[in-house]
Amino acid sequence: MFNRRHLTLIAAAAACLFVATAASADPINAFSATTAPSAVKPSSSTSFMVKLTNDPASPDRAQRAKIGIPSGFSVAAASVQATTTAVGSCGVSTWVADGELIAAQKINLKRPGTDATSLCPGATLTVAFTATSGAAEGTYTWTSELFRGANDAYTLIGTQPAVVVDGTSPTVTLGAKPPNPSNNASPSLGFSAGEPSTFECRLDAGAFAPCTSPRGYTGLADGGHTFRVKATDNAGNAGSEASYGWTIDTSAPTTTITQKPASSSSTSSATFAFAASEGGSSFACRLDNGSFSSCASPKTYTNLSDGPHAFAVRATDAAGNTGPDVAYGWTIETRSPTAAVTLAPASLSNTRSATFGFSADEPATFECNLDQGAFEPCSSPALYQGLGDGPHTFAVRPRDAVGNIGPPGSYSWRIDATAPETTISSAPKSGTATSATFAFSASEGGTFECRLDGAPFAVCASPQSYSPLRPGDHRFEVRAVDAAGNADPTPALHAWKVDVAVAKVASRALLSPTAGARVTRPPLLVWRRVARARYYNVQIYRRGVKVFTGWPTRARLQLKTRWKFQKKVRKLTPGTYRWYVWPGYGSPATRRYGALLGQSSFVVAKR
Repeated sequence: MFNRRHLTLIAAAAACLFVATAASADPINAFSATTAPSAVKPSSSTSFMVKLTNDPASPDRAQRAKIGIPSGFSVAAASVQATTTAVGSCGVSTWVADGELIAAQKINLKRPGTDATSLCPGATLTVAFTATSGAAEGTYTWTSELFRGANDAYTLIGTQPAVVVDGTSPTVTLGAKPPNPSNNASPSLGFSAGEPSTFECRLDAGAFAPCTSPRGYTGLADGGHTFRVKATDNAGNAGSEASYGWTIDTSAPTTTITQKPASSSSTSSATFAFAASEGGSSFACRLDNGSFSSCASPKTYTNLSDGPHAFAVRATDAAGNTGPDVAYGWTIETRSPTAAVTLAPASLSNTRSATFGFSADEPATFECNLDQGAFEPCSSPALYQGLGDGPHTFAVRPRDAVGNIGPPGSYSWRIDATAPETTISSAPKSGTATSATFAFSASEGGTFECRLDGAPFAVCASPQSYSPLRPGDHRFEVRAVDAAGNADPTPALHAWKVDVAVAKVASRALLSPTAGARVTRPPLLVWRRVARARYYNVQIYRRGVKVFTGWPTRARLQLKTRWKFQKKVRKLTPGTYRWYVWPGYGSPATRRYGALLGQSSFVVAKR
């Protein structure tokens, strides 16, 4: 109850607030208040907590506080505990009764001693106590006050803390839920209550557990299921359960065609009868490339065109599960089938057997012949063996289910299973030079493969040259490969020898740098001049890899620190290099070279 003194204080505070606001000058003392819990049952004993916070912008420290006890509530005086937080020069303190602790339906508190135990701006006074709520439902207010002295009250920021006395249990209403029956094995159920509440849910024989709306489930088995949900409001009132039962059916029905036309038919109409594995199913039918549409058994089609047709039907049960198509194909025939050869040997083949694959534009049996022989029954693939060299022709004709014979499809090819003969027409003599050039030919057109000293065969062309060659025995082989891929099984062979003396004489033709010389800068390569030579070919290798080739017209070549060869920039890096020189005759465009003039080596050392 407010008395005249309270009204005077409030009016004064309001006037001060108005003056302060109008002047936009001095700050006012203000506080905010909160409470917990927000709801309780009627006539129940509950632990409460009211917090009063001195606004950080307040100019003064608070020294007294009062909390009005709502009508019908009673507070146990022995349970009251009031503690402040430490802010600034105000430490943590426990406030004490201001006179009588509970008087005039208020909790009366004050700081315990010195100013250091006051409530500084920004600090919070927490008042904890046990109270018994009133018996009547409604909203009740903990009217809170904060004072600097005896009468100078603080202004409340916001609303007074309130508690709802609620003895009515919440009612749960189910919202979204799966249909019954349903083909969804991951259902979601929605629910709500008429007031703020928490929920517990249960599925089938499971235990109740906290949940929120919507509640989803995954992996449920087919069959009947029951969902239950109950609510508890903020006051702790538990409501009755709400439930929903439904059946999950994720098994799709199968469809069986019980009546259909023959696979080959001469009529332009067709009737189909069908049934589903589940009663109450509906059907959808499709003909050829059309769309599925609702249908019933039997289903009849008329005025169908000649050719292949396909009928499909599928069932959907009451839960919405659609089964797989059950399809049937048949042919309406008034025309002859057409055959096509789909697999055949190459137009030029080196094998004496041949395999043919073939098909028709409709279901059919086949008859085949080879090289104008009689047609005989056959199937794809057809194999022929022991065929001779020369041209051949294969033919196949189709016969449909009603006996129509189509025109033959044919394929012609040539067999060449005879390998070519290879002949070497020009080869070096033993002991003549450290390079060799071979000329060769074959008994028929094609390509050649060569190898030297047992190396793998590689594609080559006549003439084929090799240089430089080491002293000793050498062996050259060449084989022809014809257009059909037949390789000469007995390659042509030439063996010869490079004398050590010839190799040494060739090496003495290279003058500078001397063999094995060490250099620290790009050397000048000098060799013996050859009469009638118009240019020279110089090749340089490092670690067996060619890194340079050039065609100087004089018997010398100045190397550089770097150069470009085969689209790469090369550098004269430290290591051992081997160099070779051949004399060239005639026009440089003809690239006509003499025997290897010589070979030598030099070592590039680090500076």
